[in-house]
Amino acid sequence: MKDKPMSILVVAPHHDDEVIGCGGTIANVTRNGHQVDVIYMTAGNVGIPGVERSEAIKKREAEAQQACMILGVHKPIFLRHPDRELEYSIALVKEIVQILRNGPYDGLVFPHPDEKDRDHRVTHEVVGEASWVASSKYFPELGEPVQLKTILMYEVWTPMQVFNTQYDVSDTFETKRDALVKYHSQLTAEQANRILGLNTYRAAMHGSEKIAVEVFRYYDR
Repeated sequence: MKDKPMSILVVAPHHDDEVIGCGGTIANVTRNGHQVDVIYMTAGNVGIPGVERSEAIKKREAEAQQACMILGVHKPIFLRHPDRELEYSIALVKEIVQILRNGPYDGLVFPHPDEKDRDHRVTHEVVGEASWVASSKYFPELGEPVQLKTILMYEVWTPMQVFNTQYDVSDTFETKRDALVKYHSQLTAEQANRILGLNTYRAAMHGSEKIAVEVFRYYDR
C-alpha cells in the first residue's frame, strides 16, 4: 500500500532561511508527493538597505514565492512581523498554534536553538512552545489538537554541533541552488555557492559518495 502523503510545515525566520537550512530536503519531499508549506516570520522590511519599507517587503516576498515555486512548496505564509523586533509572546505562540491546527500538519521543521541570529533564536523559542501547545487542549478556540509525527530543527548561519539525522540532497542540490539565487536582494551567485559549501562539507565528512547532505536534530522539549 502506498504511504499516505504527509503535510509538513517549515518555519523560516527570514526569507531565504528555508532554502539555506533545508531547501534540498523540501525539494526531495515535494518530489515524492508530500505537501510542504513555509511560514516566513518576519516582513523583510529592513532586508534591503536604502529601499523603502513597503517596497522591500514586496521584493522579499516576490523572491520567496519564486524560491517556493522551484522547491515545489504548496503555500508560502507571510506573517510580516517587523525584522529585528521579533519577541517571544503568547500571542505569537497562538498564531503558530492556529496554523499548525488548521493544517493540520504531520511534521514541523524550524531553526535550532543555538543560532547566533536573534530572530532565529526567538523563532525557535516560539515554534518549540507552539509545537506542544498545538497538541494540547489549551486554547480550544484555535482548533482541534494536532499530533505532530516528526519535529526537526535545521541549521542556517550557525552549524549544529550535535545532530541526529541527515538527508542526502545530492539529487536536489541544483534545485536548492536555483531556489537560493532567486534571493537576488540578499546574495550574489558566488555568495550562494559559498553558503552551499556547508552541504558538500557535511557529505565529505560522512565519507560517502554523496554530493550534498542536510543535517537535522529531533526536537525534544
